[in-house]
Amino acid sequence: MAKQLVGICIMLLWLAAPAQANWHRAESDHFIIIAELDEAELRERAIELESLDRAMRAMTNTPDEPAELKLRVFMVTNVGEVGRYYGSGNAAGYYTPSMRGAYAVVPRRNVASGQLGMTSDNVLFHEYAHHFMAQFASGTYPSWYIEGFAELFATAEMRGAEWVEIGRPLPRRVALYQIGRRLRMAEMLSNTVPNSDMTYSQGWMLTHYAAFNAEAGELLRQYLQALSDGVSGPDAYASTFGQMDEPLDRVLRDYGLGRRLPGLAQRITPIDPASVTITALTDEDADIAMLFPRSPDQLERRVRRLADRYPENPQIHVELARSLLADGETDAAIEAIDRALELDPNNVDANNMKGTQLLLMAHAEDDASHPNWNLAREHYLTANRANPRSASALHGYFDSFPTPETRPDNAIDALESAFILIPQNPHLRIDLANVYLARGDYRDALNAIMPVYQTPHSEPDDEIAQIVAAARQGMTSDRPVSDADGE
Repeated sequence: MAKQLVGICIMLLWLAAPAQANWHRAESDHFIIIAELDEAELRERAIELESLDRAMRAMTNTPDEPAELKLRVFMVTNVGEVGRYYGSGNAAGYYTPSMRGAYAVVPRRNVASGQLGMTSDNVLFHEYAHHFMAQFASGTYPSWYIEGFAELFATAEMRGAEWVEIGRPLPRRVALYQIGRRLRMAEMLSNTVPNSDMTYSQGWMLTHYAAFNAEAGELLRQYLQALSDGVSGPDAYASTFGQMDEPLDRVLRDYGLGRRLPGLAQRITPIDPASVTITALTDEDADIAMLFPRSPDQLERRVRRLADRYPENPQIHVELARSLLADGETDAAIEAIDRALELDPNNVDANNMKGTQLLLMAHAEDDASHPNWNLAREHYLTANRANPRSASALHGYFDSFPTPETRPDNAIDALESAFILIPQNPHLRIDLANVYLARGDYRDALNAIMPVYQTPHSEPDDEIAQIVAAARQGMTSDRPVSDADGE
C-alpha cells in the first residue's frame, strides 16, 4: 500500500482573479485546467500549480513520476457558482476522487476581501493538497489532519521561478484560534468530534507545529501509524502526544499566540513554460466540459438547455443521463445513454454507464447466468479499448462477474489497476479489501480499508466495519505460535 505522509517535518496556492476572457484548456505534466482566462494567465497558473507540486514532492520525498491520471481543475466564476455546482453554499471549493477521474472545482475570484478574506489561491492550493495526500500517500488520516495538511499548503507563495514559500499563517485561522473556544487536544485527537471551523484551525496549528518541530513531527508520525494499525484515537493520543512533558494544549497555545510562526522557502527546478499546452475551446466544448464536475442533481436546467442546443453531441446526452438518473428517471436516462452510443459507439462514459445499468438489471434478476452480465462486460471492454486508463471501465469489468468463483485473475488485475489510478476512491478500496480478505491477505485488507473506515466526513457502514473486524481477526489468528505460547 502507499506510504504514510507523516514525519515530513515540513508539510505544504495559486490562482488570482482575472478579467473576462475566452475559454481555454491548459495541460501540463500533472494537471488539466479549464478556465475562462486568456492564454498567458492560464499558462502562468498552470506553472504555479506545477511549481507547488514540485515543492511538495521535494518536501515529502515523493518521486516525480508521470501522473497516472492528471488532476482536472475546473475554474468557475466565484464561490456562489461553486455552490451551484456542489449543491451547497458552504463550499468555497471542492475536490472529488470520482471514478471518472479526480477533479477540483475552485472559484476564479477571491472568496472574500479584507485581512481575513480567503483568496482563490488559498482555495485551489488547499484542494490540491487534498489530492496530493490522497493520490500519493493515501493512508489512515483523521479529519483534523487532512484539513490541517491542506491548510498548511493553502498559503504557499511563488517567489520567482525557483522558490516556493511555505508556512505563511492563515489570518482567519489564527484569529479563530485566538478568540474561539478551543477544543482540548485530547478530545480532538480522539477523532470523535465532528469537523468544524475550530478543528480546521487547531488541526492547521498542530500540523504547522509538527512541520517545524522535529519532536512533534515524530510524535505525529507515531500517532498516525497507530491509527493505521487500528489503534483507537484516544489510545493513539495517549501513547504519543499524551506522553509529552508539557501538555500539548499549552504548547500549542504558546506556539500559536506567542510569536511569529516560522516558514521556509523551498527551492525547485523552474517549470519550462513550453511544457504547458494551451488549447482554445469552442463555446460547445466549453459548455459541455463545464458540466462534468457538477453534482449530478445540480444544474439540470442548464443541462437540458444545452441538450437542445447541441443534440448531435454524444457527451451532452451522457450529461443528460446523469441528471435523469439523479432524478430517478431510469428509462429516460437509458434512452439518453443509447442516443450517445448511436452518435459515438466508443464513447467511454456512455459505455460505462450502459454497463452499469445492465449490471443493475442483472443483479435484480438474481441469476448468475443472465445474459446482461456478458452484455455489460462488452460495454466495459469497449470503454477500456477507447481509454485504457478509465477506472470506471476497469472496475466495471471486475464487477461484471457475478460471483468470486466466476471471476478470472485478469478481473482482479483490472481492479488493482483501477486502484492505482484512483487509490482514494472508497468503492475501489472496499472491493479490493474484500478480495484480499478472500485470499487471506489480512494486512493488505486492513491497509486497503482503514482510510475508508477513518473517513473524516461520515461514519463507516456495517460492511466496512465487518471488513475491518475480519481483517483484524485474521491477523490475530495468523500470528505464529512462539515457544512461550506452546506447552
